[in-house]
Amino acid sequence: MLPVSVLAAPDAAPPTGKSDRFLFLINSDPQMGEQVAHNRGLRILNELLQQFVDETNARKGAQRSAFVVWNGDLVWAALPDAFANFVRIVRELTVPSVLVHGNHDGKKTDSQFLQVQQQLSGYQRLNYSFDYGRWHFIVIASQPKYPDQADKARLLQWLEHELKTHRDQPVMLFMHYHLLPVGLSQMEYYTYTPAKFRQQMLDLVTRYGNVRYVFSGHVHSGIKSSIKASKEYKGTKFVVVPTPVFQRPFGEEYPEFADPGRYDKRGFYLEVHVDGEHVRLVGRKIGRPVTKEFPKHFPHYTPEMDPRHLVPESRLPANTELLNGGFTQGMAGWHTSWRYQRDQSPMFINRSMAGKNLLQQTAGYGAWNFDEYQESFQLVTWKAGQPHNLDYFLTPKRFSKQGAGGYVRVFSYLKSGDLGPLLLVHWGERENSAKDMIRSWAYNATGRRHGPLWLDKKLKQGTLASYRLPVRIKKENHIAIALNQLFAQVLGESGLDQIDHIGIAHGVWTRITPQGTPIRAVMAVDAVRLSHEPADKPAYPLMLNNQPVKTEWRDQESVPYSEHYRKLIQKRRKKRLQSDIKPRQKKAPQLPLRQPPQSKEKPVICSRNMECDI
Repeated sequence: MLPVSVLAAPDAAPPTGKSDRFLFLINSDPQMGEQVAHNRGLRILNELLQQFVDETNARKGAQRSAFVVWNGDLVWAALPDAFANFVRIVRELTVPSVLVHGNHDGKKTDSQFLQVQQQLSGYQRLNYSFDYGRWHFIVIASQPKYPDQADKARLLQWLEHELKTHRDQPVMLFMHYHLLPVGLSQMEYYTYTPAKFRQQMLDLVTRYGNVRYVFSGHVHSGIKSSIKASKEYKGTKFVVVPTPVFQRPFGEEYPEFADPGRYDKRGFYLEVHVDGEHVRLVGRKIGRPVTKEFPKHFPHYTPEMDPRHLVPESRLPANTELLNGGFTQGMAGWHTSWRYQRDQSPMFINRSMAGKNLLQQTAGYGAWNFDEYQESFQLVTWKAGQPHNLDYFLTPKRFSKQGAGGYVRVFSYLKSGDLGPLLLVHWGERENSAKDMIRSWAYNATGRRHGPLWLDKKLKQGTLASYRLPVRIKKENHIAIALNQLFAQVLGESGLDQIDHIGIAHGVWTRITPQGTPIRAVMAVDAVRLSHEPADKPAYPLMLNNQPVKTEWRDQESVPYSEHYRKLIQKRRKKRLQSDIKPRQKKAPQLPLRQPPQSKEKPVICSRNMECDI
């Protein structure tokens, strides 16, 4: 980090004001890189931040901002050059800055964020509050600052004290991570972990009824997706703030914000107009005069949208029998992934049609997410001492060659609450291009965030049976599974009594591209049956179209998914090995802030369109 004297900003101070009528701005995820960036996406973000600061300084009269909230991810990675570049531009701002720590801004022991905050805001605090007008403002840092249970407990205790002390005052809360689902796969797991911590946060925020607004970044949305992804829950409005950085694959925007040039699908921020206790939200785009007023109310969130968001599969109530396996009663008995819906040409379709469950998915444009998936699932009680024969009748209709597929998965959950044996059967095109889906499965199953090679670890531990099936396209396929036989291979026959319930799911996935290549996956599930009738022990635990599944179809050391991460890990290991062999070189001295060095580090996991996984 550069010395304090180099970073000093004149007259830095936290915002104060007694006026009931004021305006402030929220800029979330500016994600600065170094001043001279090799990456095109980082160069564009440099330009957008400079334009934003210039526009903010040019505001006059009633349009002048009282302060700016930088709602996390000030930098794309916690590197000295990136922080220095952010300070270089933001120090020109003529109104106070309120800095919120984001997941890209450093882990628990990294002090760079606090040093930048000292110079731009006048204090060093991760969690803090202040009053402006009638409102009490609360800022909390993102997940990387709370790696331990004790850290989480201290945060919850501090937040409860703040909310309880100001229970008679309207509150706005700023946090980088989102608390409610936004309708995309990656965002299911890329939030607070474990799920219990997120639930505690959500319960606390809505406990006293004084938190009117929660503003979160992290999601990377445009104006339209920001409005449609925002929700109300127990009287609190949870607002997904539009961001300057390229948006995730929501796949739509209001036409007046279209910009076919350099800044297309990026460059957004939020105006917050306060008049007493009344608040008006307005979406803006840097460098454009157009505006979009947000609605006064947002759709209400209910746990029924996808109960796994609040409670992992391991703790959800189970049906005593598989319900509505023929889909004659619509989707009754089944849960479905809650997904964002475009106004035109929906990306996600999951519905009952003519006694079948139709799953259809068409990829929209967007970055950061590598793939999207959706599924139907049901939890069923395991009956000790009885057979569990699962039959799937399904018709894969289309899987684009650019990367799409389908699957059936059965996860078992033990009476201890732990995850038991797993079964996965899968098919599709370029399956190695799927990356995020597996991590969502892991989070939804366990309530904890796991690494991208989670399924590989399960395979090596012997707790996962995974098969790539040569299903017939545009024809009905019959998959017959003897669950007792498969699970006994892990638990033993006597160990089957440890199982409490199973999660049965079927779904489709597609790859995502920033250009919006219309990659499609279409599958119809004709029927699902789970029988317990006593029968002779089947000769084969898994059959496809009345033929035993071949040994060569079984995944041995890894599943096809997550190939991107395997290659990345191998590349990092090779790089570390080479660095251990090479003699250590003397570290080059840091240049002054006004003349930062060209970084020789290449962002190994960022594409030219800033499609990153950090």
